[in-house]
Amino acid sequence: MSVKYFIILMLTTVTLVAQATETEKIYGIQSGLVEYEIYGGGVVTPECNLSIEGNEKLSFKEWGDVRIEEMERKETLIGTLYSIEKEKTLKKSEKNTLYTVDFQNERVITTNLLEGDIGQVDLSRMEKAGTMNVASLDCELWEDSSRKVCLYQGTVLLDEKRYLGLVYGKRANYVNFDLNLSEEDFMLPEYPLKEDLLVRNTITTTQTYKSETISDKIISAKESDINATDKNYAKTFNGVFNELFEKEKKYLPLFLKAMRNTRACLHTAQSPAEANECLMGIRELKSEYNGNDDHTDMLLMEESKEKMLDDLDIKIREMKIRIPCINRAANMTDLSACMK
Repeated sequence: MSVKYFIILMLTTVTLVAQATETEKIYGIQSGLVEYEIYGGGVVTPECNLSIEGNEKLSFKEWGDVRIEEMERKETLIGTLYSIEKEKTLKKSEKNTLYTVDFQNERVITTNLLEGDIGQVDLSRMEKAGTMNVASLDCELWEDSSRKVCLYQGTVLLDEKRYLGLVYGKRANYVNFDLNLSEEDFMLPEYPLKEDLLVRNTITTTQTYKSETISDKIISAKESDINATDKNYAKTFNGVFNELFEKEKKYLPLFLKAMRNTRACLHTAQSPAEANECLMGIRELKSEYNGNDDHTDMLLMEESKEKMLDDLDIKIREMKIRIPCINRAANMTDLSACMK
């Protein structure tokens, strides 16, 4: 082989390798930090609204080969049904492995990395819809019938999804690229590693290792569910809110019992200290219902005792009337009707 052809062959090989390397890059930026505001919610029933709020942070290096995502959010249902759901997640991806922190059991689960697990979006069914400005950057806008995503050099600056009249979105409010990030920025808690071998062999969807929240269900909703016909809408709706329905049906009778006990105790309380002791049962039930240990209710003062007794009388009377309907309820639609 002549020197000329050898040089051409070498140049061609180098070019192909460079193109392959470029193609394999997840982001068009070497490193960065993106902070998001999480927002969303909507009307669950005519008597109940959902509010979603929180924040998320994505850090990455090596063109996205190493990524870590921290998220905290709160779902609040306000109306005839009242619930607060708080969630915290921490995930890290390195090459083809996903590390998911299981805070409850203090361990780190390792499994396959799926497309879309951290800081990525599948655009195969979306169409380009121009550009928009997010966090002072012009990004490419992609849309389908229920979702819009805006990307800058492959990094997500906006991701908003609509489902059953509800919305879940995150929008970048701070962006800093080409940072000199340290190893500490990608550290996970020092929990023991546990490899999920079953999931490694059979995984077909993102693993969260926790109960799905309403936000999770909006995010993971299939196109067939989003475009449900009127005939299937109620079935789809009740499926999304089934966990909430089971929880409400369990706790509403318990709240009636707790209110009755509190009312009887308050009636005989002789001091603010005794009155506040009467509230402990309902406070503990409320904390159990909301999944936290917050007992920071305002202390009951002597002058408010009579008002609380009047309020309890009204709530006990209303709940007592609703209990037979609640016991008959078969789904969230039925339960919502009971609470009108």
